[in-house]
Amino acid sequence: MSEHVRHCMLYEFHQGHSATAASNNISGVYGDVVSVRVCQQWFRRFRKGDTDLCDRKRGGRPSVVDQSTLEGLVDEDPTLTTHELAALLGCNQSTVVRHLHSIGKSCRAGVWVPHLLSEKNVADRVSICQELLTRNEQELILKGSGLEMKNGFSTRT
Repeated sequence: MSEHVRHCMLYEFHQGHSATAASNNISGVYGDVVSVRVCQQWFRRFRKGDTDLCDRKRGGRPSVVDQSTLEGLVDEDPTLTTHELAALLGCNQSTVVRHLHSIGKSCRAGVWVPHLLSEKNVADRVSICQELLTRNEQELILKGSGLEMKNGFSTRT
């Protein structure tokens, strides 16, 4: 749930509305983004004086995967599969997937790459798209004039 919706719930709380009314008001504006039950849970926190809108840390078993070790393995050999990484780290494959996602890696064509594009990648993609559009426009003009491109030269059809 977005922090904005939590701010809306806090506002509704300070306005003196019930959790049900708050849920209906927020859903009326943003669609079905918060249930009455979730609103009730947040209102309970607000009544206790806890107006921090961040999620609380959850308990549970600590992670057995060292993310720096995982990142080092992926940087060393980006072609390793999640099953191979799990065997190397001695953990479950789903744990490896979760940690790879949390460090921003995704698998593209069998290689683990950063999930977000770098500035150079974005510039390269824009350049390639512009070249393809220009080539397509040129081919359309040539087709309309009865010419055709073969091996880089225009010929009559």
